[in-house]
Amino acid sequence: MEDALYERILDDLAGIRYKQTLIWSRYHEPMAHPSIFERLVRARARLPEAYLVLVSNGDYLNRETLSQLERAGVNRLMLDLYLPEGKERVPAEIEDEKKKFSTRTGLELSPIGEFDYRCLGSSIQITMGIPCYTGEHVSTRGGLVEIAGLHSYQRRAVCFNPLHSVVVDYNGKGMLCCQVRSDSAAQSSAIIGDLAQPGYTLFHLYRDLAPRPGRTSRSWPQKWRLPHLQCLRRRPRQTGAAPRSGERDLSASRGSIAFSDRPLAALSASVSTSK
Repeated sequence: MEDALYERILDDLAGIRYKQTLIWSRYHEPMAHPSIFERLVRARARLPEAYLVLVSNGDYLNRETLSQLERAGVNRLMLDLYLPEGKERVPAEIEDEKKKFSTRTGLELSPIGEFDYRCLGSSIQITMGIPCYTGEHVSTRGGLVEIAGLHSYQRRAVCFNPLHSVVVDYNGKGMLCCQVRSDSAAQSSAIIGDLAQPGYTLFHLYRDLAPRPGRTSRSWPQKWRLPHLQCLRRRPRQTGAAPRSGERDLSASRGSIAFSDRPLAALSASVSTSK
């Protein structure tokens, strides 16, 4: 995301003294580029009461980067610890990767579920899960990901995600929800607005996305409905046990802004050269 666009978004949020959640997530690794630390610092300075959240695979997390996140004022870090395919549930592999993680970060892992942990030793509220993506636990990303046996899937339940959050892609495009991308031709119909356009603000996007009398996901404009109907997302992302005092329950988040900083094409690049 261009700096000027990022600053405009912060201007909009600072103008209303935004106090809700700001999430860096969506199809990219927020810590893959060092600019994230300065952007977090700027967000905290402009939005002192906002709740800043990063969703990360933890590959770039170490004692130094953790300290940078703490100094930037991050509230919440949600991590996934990825194990080699086929070994996600092998006890010896899990223990080995957990030890490597703790050695690298200095964090102590406290179990809060079978494959979920609270990470102790930081001022940031940190949780980590060990995912196992099988046919039962993976999303089609609104039909973008081809999964055998799910080609004809059609959602039957109403999804309230678009009513709870505003999603901004790396290029300023406001999206229907966090499952769809603006640079996918198959999902271009899920673009709600463009913050890169002069005069179009975060509030215009919210207006264009906001529910109107009688509107639910079943009565959205037809162009929005295809990615929605093909989406397997059943509930908001959540990790581990109930939140502790002072920790927001993101599984029931009401009012959040989600950022993505990287285009779809960049996701195939090497981690060491990604920008």
